[in-house]
Amino acid sequence: MAAGQLTCTTCAIELFGPYEGVRNSILRLQTLLDGDSEQDMVVEQIHSVLLRLWTISWNKRDCGEITIVDPTEHCLALLMLKESGTFKEPKELTSLISKFEYCICLTFLCEINDRVSQKKEDREEACIELQHWFTENNYSTFASLHPLQHMASAIAYDSPGLPRFLWADTENWRSLYHEGNLITFDEICQIFQDTEKKLIKTWEKKVLWGLSLSIPCKAIVDNLTNKDVGYSFLFDVKNTAFKDCTHLIHEVVRGKGSFGKFVVVREGSLSWNVGALHGWLKDYAELHRLLLLRAAILSGALARGSEMTAMTYHNTQIHTTCNLMCMGGHIALVCQYSKTTMVIRPLHKMVNSTVTALTIYPLPNHTPL
Repeated sequence: MAAGQLTCTTCAIELFGPYEGVRNSILRLQTLLDGDSEQDMVVEQIHSVLLRLWTISWNKRDCGEITIVDPTEHCLALLMLKESGTFKEPKELTSLISKFEYCICLTFLCEINDRVSQKKEDREEACIELQHWFTENNYSTFASLHPLQHMASAIAYDSPGLPRFLWADTENWRSLYHEGNLITFDEICQIFQDTEKKLIKTWEKKVLWGLSLSIPCKAIVDNLTNKDVGYSFLFDVKNTAFKDCTHLIHEVVRGKGSFGKFVVVREGSLSWNVGALHGWLKDYAELHRLLLLRAAILSGALARGSEMTAMTYHNTQIHTTCNLMCMGGHIALVCQYSKTTMVIRPLHKMVNSTVTALTIYPLPNHTPL
């Protein structure tokens, strides 16, 4: 989102003569991006640009005949344009505004933390000094986005819309038209089957590379009331089957299966083939993507993608209840939706026995190399 705003507003900034500091920060960032600069320097400069953009009370009187003076609002207008020259629906604007607001809050949180760690400022004082720029009822970019959000939401709710799908089979309800495309119930079932086949193939051919590894376990103990940091049924001492976490790494070092290319001998010593490890890590990530996809589509109610990818498999200091559990012999992925401190809707995502094994086994044994 930050990169998108910088791209969309570079031309606009060139027109804002009075704001030399913003222009100079963007030019500095462009120089770093064009050169072979360290990533930390680029990130620091991106933060500097965003901080300058969002700590200015943009005044139309200083910008001549420009209708939209705030670069963030300018960016929103450009992002809402279609290739045909028309604008997108108001409902598509609300998510963009939410992302901008979230990015603004993160930028100032980062600035507060920097002031506390580097300048030894008090956290509360740093927050009070900056809160004008990330709270409502002020003359700031953040405050100006809220009325736009409310307006877009009101228009979206009041705008009549045509149906996105129509039933083709009104007797057995096994086929429908979705955005003009005919979809049958059998095709949906086939998606589930193909996903599981791809999951197993990825596991056997790309993660294990032909190795026959397994963990024999008859019953799994999971104390759901244990809130200790780091606890999970994977690390419970009663589950002795998960005690040894080095099965895969030992097989790789020995060159078993097709892992021979992962370790090379150079000048009489062993070293890792970094390229092969990167490829394996990509396949390992694909395995987890398929696991989350299958858990989501078979759960009965889809969770947000960001919540699915942020789930933890053991307790942490912030989240004392992890998302991966063993409940009554079933492996469950539990998404907890909360408003402030109250959990309002837990979703239990049960998976079948085949995928259960694929969910458990990678975690204690296949930590990325």
